[in-house]
Amino acid sequence: ADEPMAIAEEKAAPQGDAQVAIAKTVEAWANAWRTKNANAYLNFYSAKFKPEGMSKATWVQQRKQSVGANPGEITLSLDKLNIVADAKKATATFAQHYASGKYSDDVVKVLSFENVNGQWLIVKESAKAASAK
Repeated sequence: ADEPMAIAEEKAAPQGDAQVAIAKTVEAWANAWRTKNANAYLNFYSAKFKPEGMSKATWVQQRKQSVGANPGEITLSLDKLNIVADAKKATATFAQHYASGKYSDDVVKVLSFENVNGQWLIVKESAKAASAK
């Protein structure tokens, strides 16, 4: 009776492992942002990443400015993290609460990941305003 159970667990593992890996990646991504480590932050993005509405070079400059050169303390919290993953692709959706200096916002963020040689990298990012409470 032990055998079939082990096989069932083995089949379920990749999904669970991917979800754990994505959760850790999202947390590390947020932490790089919080600690203003722009290079570490940018390393979470795939070479294939295409920002919405601007060139990648412009986006990189903007992120270096708003992440690395931000004079204010960055407060960033994520909640309601929901991850859908398989071995190659994953999507993380969460509520993001950001504040720094005079600016703050609450958005629902979606990060799409791709597994590149065992490393989960962001290939797409979108955010929409969180619905008013």
